[in-house]
Parts: sequence; structure tokens; C-alpha cells
Amino acid sequence: MITKIIPSVISQVKEGVSLFYHNSKVDKESGGKIEKLFESIGKVVLIEEDQFEVAADLTSCAPGMIAAIFQNFVDAGLRQSRLSQEAAQEMVISTLFGTAKLLTEQELGFHELISRVATKGGITEEAAKVLNKGLPGLFDEVFSQTLGKHEAVKAMVSDQMGASPGGT
Repeated sequence: MITKIIPSVISQVKEGVSLFYHNSKVDKESGGKIEKLFESIGKVVLIEEDQFEVAADLTSCAPGMIAAIFQNFVDAGLRQSRLSQEAAQEMVISTLFGTAKLLTEQELGFHELISRVATKGGITEEAAKVLNKGLPGLFDEVFSQTLGKHEAVKAMVSDQMGASPGGT
């Protein structure tokens, strides 16, 4: 019986996603017991084994990636103003929290929230154009790099364990 689990650092605040994969030898009752334990620290999402790497990037790695993105966002704002690092960071963190809460509580998708904020010909629409131009390629590169790293780690573990990568 094999169950693979990837939690997230944000489980510390009882949020986020723990990814689960149970192989065919894990019965529903056994799998359900361990899932129930993890539901106390966040959301449990069952995925197929071949989706683990991308899903881990979208969940477990995401807090670090999001922090890196918004640190750069704050830094760019600071280059254009006399705000303090602390004030700018506090504003952005409060805005991130409120954005996540609004998306969750009103069950909005990202596109729907953008359309609520971005008025035609307005400032947010202009910013979204810039982001939509540059970010797709950047995020394709992020996934290319991280998925390559996942493969390298699996190969290293496989060599150390004497087993085939991804074996169940």
C-alpha cells in the first residue's frame, strides 16, 4: 500500500491544500482515515500520480513563489515612491489576504475578479495588459524549470533507493 502526500507550509494556519495519491492497494477505508487527519489542517485534494509535480508546484511550492512575486512587486513600487518597505509590504499582504477572501467567499474566478476591478481604459486594465503580455512566458519557464527539477530529484532518489522513478 502506498499513499503519497504533499502538504503545504500554509497548513500551519489550517489553510491550503494537501495533495493525495493512493495506489490501487489502498482501500477506501484506509485512505479515508489518513485523509480525515489532513482535513484538520486544510483541504485534501486527490490527484493522479502523474499530476503530482504540477499540482505540487501549484500548491506546496506556491507560497514561496507567491512571496517572490509580491516581493518583486513591492520592490518595484518602492523604486517609484518614498514608501517604506514595511508599509508597502503590509499594504500588499493585506490586499492579498482580502483578495483571497473575496475570491473564496464570493466563489469568483480570477477572470471575474479582474473584470470587476479593471474598468475599460483604466489603470488596472493597463496593468493587466502588461502582465498578460509578460507573465505567460515567464510562468512557462517557471514550470519548465521546476518540472525538470522534480525529474532530477526523482532520479536521485531512485538511484539512492535502487528503485525505478515513480514506481508504485
